[in-house]
Amino acid sequence: MNADTMQPIPTNIITGFLGVGKTTAIMSLLKKKPETERWAVLVNEFGEVGLDKALLSSDSSESDGLIIKEVPGGCMCCTAGLPVTVALNQILREVQPDRLLIEPSGLGHPKEVLDILTSRQYRDWIDLAATITLVDARHFSDERYITHEIFLQQLEVADLIVVNKYDDQQQADLVSMQNFLHQFDSHCTPTHHTEWGELPLSFLDKPSSFKRAVWQKVPEPKQDQKSNQQAESGPDIYEHQDDGWQSLGFRFDNTYQFDESALLQFCRESEVERLKAVVSTEMGTLFINQVYTELHFSQNSVPVKESLIEFISATPFSSVAIQAALSDCVIKRQ
Repeated sequence: MNADTMQPIPTNIITGFLGVGKTTAIMSLLKKKPETERWAVLVNEFGEVGLDKALLSSDSSESDGLIIKEVPGGCMCCTAGLPVTVALNQILREVQPDRLLIEPSGLGHPKEVLDILTSRQYRDWIDLAATITLVDARHFSDERYITHEIFLQQLEVADLIVVNKYDDQQQADLVSMQNFLHQFDSHCTPTHHTEWGELPLSFLDKPSSFKRAVWQKVPEPKQDQKSNQQAESGPDIYEHQDDGWQSLGFRFDNTYQFDESALLQFCRESEVERLKAVVSTEMGTLFINQVYTELHFSQNSVPVKESLIEFISATPFSSVAIQAALSDCVIKRQ
């Protein structure tokens, strides 16, 4: 990398807890990207399957001026920041974008990512702009969220707090959120409302207020427990456990085709906190995005190279039972 030939890259972090709509928000920003600009997105997922990259790539490609890199499995800042620095160095050397968007895992530590971006190593390469934290007002009435370290970190580092899914919020939830933010000393952070993750490009140009010296080092994360299995004639199966959460991911090759109705019904009956899927059906490609019992899906006719399905939960589930249920949703193998 040569500082004499490259301007610092405007860089934004888009953070928020699981299922709050980070990927949807980034997709809305990408649709507004100036045609003359080349953007890069660095995305991290708690699981191992890489579904967010597949979703972000569904409407764009390198020919559209977009490069997407991923750091799968847990937190991108783990192991002394090695995964994120490797990915960042590749982007800086090979892509040299006009803007970089970073989507940490909903269970990742955003402070550590900011520490990396503001370190001496990237002082001449990264122009840190606003960190945007997406929230769901309903979470502020739930003890599991307002006592969770990572949820609180996401609020602490925010330069902008965006209340997503505003059309679904009740007045009581909004009042709970406002009271919590005031007590949390976030009442000075600008708060905006949006639906379907729609963010104006102007949010990206807001300045960052992050100062490395303010934050104490987060304790070293517990050792990840990961496994990757491949059944002799079945899908690749990925399991990952960390910090009281577990993920279960499946990769089905392009010989598999799913019954759309059966799969959607299975999703509705699944008792998990988060479910995402990009799968092949008779009608084309089915995209599924579910948070608790709130399920959204869409379709297009463009085929996919493989079907990806991922479950995330804070309560134990049976990988054997889920694989059997998914097998029941397969209508044919070519």
